[in-house]
Amino acid sequence: MKIIPKTVVGIDLHDHLVQLVELRQSNGDTTLRAYNRVVIPEGVIKDGAIQNEEDFKTILKALIRNANPSKVDTKAVAIILPPRIIFTHIFAFPAALSKKDISRALPYEAEIVIPYPMKDLYWDFAILDRDDSNGDSKQYQYIMFAAVEKAVADKYTKTLDAIGIKPMLYGVHVEALKYALESQIPQEGKSLIIEVGALSTNYLTIKHGHIKHFISSNEGTSHLIDDISSEFKVSKDELFAKWENHKEDPKFSEKIREFVNSKYKMATDIILAKQETKKEKVQNIILTGEFSNLPGFYEIAKKQFGKRNIIIGDPKKGLLIEDDRFIQKGSASKAPYSIYFTNAIGVALDALKSKEGSNINLIPSWLKRQFLSKKIEVAIIAGSLAMAIISLSIAGFVFYKHLTSSFERESLEVKKSNIELTLYGTRYQDVKEDLEAFNTEVITLSNIDNGLFSLPQTITMIYELMPEGITINSFKYKDSDMSVSISGIADERSSLLEMQDNLDNSEFIDAAEMPLSSFDTKSSIPFQVNITLIFSSLPEYASN
Repeated sequence: MKIIPKTVVGIDLHDHLVQLVELRQSNGDTTLRAYNRVVIPEGVIKDGAIQNEEDFKTILKALIRNANPSKVDTKAVAIILPPRIIFTHIFAFPAALSKKDISRALPYEAEIVIPYPMKDLYWDFAILDRDDSNGDSKQYQYIMFAAVEKAVADKYTKTLDAIGIKPMLYGVHVEALKYALESQIPQEGKSLIIEVGALSTNYLTIKHGHIKHFISSNEGTSHLIDDISSEFKVSKDELFAKWENHKEDPKFSEKIREFVNSKYKMATDIILAKQETKKEKVQNIILTGEFSNLPGFYEIAKKQFGKRNIIIGDPKKGLLIEDDRFIQKGSASKAPYSIYFTNAIGVALDALKSKEGSNINLIPSWLKRQFLSKKIEVAIIAGSLAMAIISLSIAGFVFYKHLTSSFERESLEVKKSNIELTLYGTRYQDVKEDLEAFNTEVITLSNIDNGLFSLPQTITMIYELMPEGITINSFKYKDSDMSVSISGIADERSSLLEMQDNLDNSEFIDAAEMPLSSFDTKSSIPFQVNITLIFSSLPEYASN
């Protein structure tokens, strides 16, 4: 239980809308403190990327300043970037691999499915579900991988920094959906969440609290609004700004019905057909998203999904809300704050509830280093204060001991002076040169001895680091730079990863360099590794 309340601002943005919530967590409860929702004019953000920085900064300032009921504090901000700029994929890895092994292998696997070089991306991953009950190497763990282009993420970060915001988290929709609806997802059986957003429709399958599948369609409500705008000659900005009124217009009903049917058809044909088995069915359908209140959305779902349990996913159900805080001045009506804020609430809860390092965070590497530096700085300050208190506590004792020992010290100094006069007498000067010559010879012999080490024992120690499945064909030692070159064959990639890990963690090896090409294949892998030894850690010459 946290005694000190923690507050986080969650922001969800895309081409047409930006939404904000402020959540506070205290004593296990999460309270909604503020919210706001602003339409973004066409051209400010396009396909998820910022096109007009100045207009975007003006919109964000207004979003924060005019939040209901009051301006929010932006010290801790978590953001969901537009879905069109985020790439996600679920990989399967052997259950025996550690998180460190997965981190090494992921770039090679990801480059197969991502249309960008890994060096141009910020990426992260999270372990979704691990099955290692009996250690069988045929069992798998499932990894959610996410990435964003560095140029796009850096532009968002620098634009936010210009108005005083340093985001602590760039989250992903899959985790935000899970946290936003966590209190409503049944623990028994599989649940399919259908989130209808402006730029995408997302399908998330969850079982026993674990993410199983995630598919994102690039067609969201903006596609529907584009069709309506084109056919009925209505401004898209006008439709987004007053969608609550326009969606009830009878002349738009046929377009809306076609859109809803197409989203449910995808859920039936692609999601349910591929993810269900005879033994395991999707039992619950959860409908949510900022545009999930389309006319007929619930009724069509009841017909489309048969006997399955249909649930309206309302993210506010897991929050404490004081309704009176949000009544507008001069009006008795309350502003809506439920389905419109699914992802904003979800990313804020992600930042509040998840353990550090367990969630996916796509903020730039340089910003992560800044946060780490601040944590180290706080730790140093706390340590300095503790040391100051300890120092003050013992200062009096030391001062007292200093005074009581003054007389004894003076007496000892007199005796020391007498001894020094004796030692530095005439006889000492006669033998001084002989002593210096002797010491020089000892130092010379010590340097010769320290320059030797046991090469046979060093080779034995290197061979002991080789795991099963590694066959060594060549072993070359180079004396000039204390290096060893080893080539051979690895049965499979896991053996190669284990060998790399053993070499990296060895106390007598400074560096172990292996070309990336060694990981291109999965079995019978030829490799070459160059090892640089640490001389001071090697066994001495003639040692056992």
